[in-house]
Amino acid sequence: MKTYNNMNFIYSKPFSLMFLLIFYITIIVLSFLLILNYKTYSKIHIKGIISKNELIVPVNTSNISVIKKSKKIKIDNTVSNFKIYEFSEIYNDGNTSLQDVIIKTNIQNKKENEIVDLTFYFDKDYIVKKILKGVFK
Repeated sequence: MKTYNNMNFIYSKPFSLMFLLIFYITIIVLSFLLILNYKTYSKIHIKGIISKNELIVPVNTSNISVIKKSKKIKIDNTVSNFKIYEFSEIYNDGNTSLQDVIIKTNIQNKKENEIVDLTFYFDKDYIVKKILKGVFK
């Protein structure tokens, strides 16, 4: 009685080339989708003063829109959400126009009138939107 090895077709050259081609195409497509879904973030670094469980942040008027778009704030090493309480009037400090932004957030282990490092994080855009904006300008 003659037996046949049914596994020979797996090791044949056309099948292995087809398998490699499908494998690499799948990897390329998944990588492309991952890149398109990537969201870019940006940040702005400012110093602020703590006053009565709120932050007073002198912001350059050109950066006010960045603060309004921000989602998270990092106070020293702690990241948390925040709420903009109010904006002061615009004033000049030398050659720059500044505006104080009063922010309510969770401030722990900080003293009154202490100067802290603040980093505001905001979403820039999905890379797809950036590419499409550049193409269809």
